[in-house]
Amino acid sequence: MGDILTVTNTFNGLIFCLITMGGWWLRHLQQNLDELRRKNVEQDDSIHIINLQIEREFIRKADVVALMTHLTRQLDRIEQKLDGKADK
Repeated sequence: MGDILTVTNTFNGLIFCLITMGGWWLRHLQQNLDELRRKNVEQDDSIHIINLQIEREFIRKADVVALMTHLTRQLDRIEQKLDGKADK
């Protein structure tokens, strides 16, 4: 009877150790996952800030083309007016 209790106690001790180590490992994985999520949110925020800075500081090609077209028209009108004045 004593041998059975020793084997049972040893088995229970091993199971307890395995469950404890498994719990510690799962806790460690959860902490790492939380840290990765936090870093992901920080990176998303910094990417958003960079995108806002780019939109604020840089001009799109289409905007430059439209501006240049408008300026060219205005300069052509001024040139035509000057030519008209010079002819008189």
